Amino acid sequence: MTVTNSTLVLVGAALGTGRWLAEHLLPHQAWDDVVLVDSDATKTSLSSLDWGFSGRVRFASSTVQDGRTVLVEESTREPIELPGGRTSLWVAVPPAATADVVADLAPLCDRLESIFVVAPRLAELLEQVTPRVSAPTYGLHPLFDSSMPSLAGQIVYVTPATSETI
Repeated sequence: MTVTNSTLVLVGAALGTGRWLAEHLLPHQAWDDVVLVDSDATKTSLSSLDWGFSGRVRFASSTVQDGRTVLVEESTREPIELPGGRTSLWVAVPPAATADVVADLAPLCDRLESIFVVAPRLAELLEQVTPRVSAPTYGLHPLFDSSMPSLAGQIVYVTPATSETI
């Protein structure tokens, strides 16, 4: 039996819903490798925060080099290569940027098994994202304020991207 790695790539990890997911929901999965990504513009150093993941955790920002999007080590321009194996891409950025972020980063993932996009208006966003990727895509909307202190008692709405998505 061959065991493959499971990798989480979370874009938008510094603030808001992305940060809440990284602190309260996503550490419950046993990830082998976690890459937390955000913009240098947030001025939040991901590596200076305490994260509850059990696997290797790396910190990155996305940038364009030689006309293509790459992930670079936080506060540097050194490229980070994502490990091979099963990958789940979670994107919690402003809805106007989500489809482009997914389209740019999905090709960097070896075996992309799932994509989760976080937004208040899922149907519209999923219609923008799904034509640009081939991996199963899901919309996720927390039905609470991202300042809630724990997962206990919170409701997270998850829906697959289908023609019936509301």
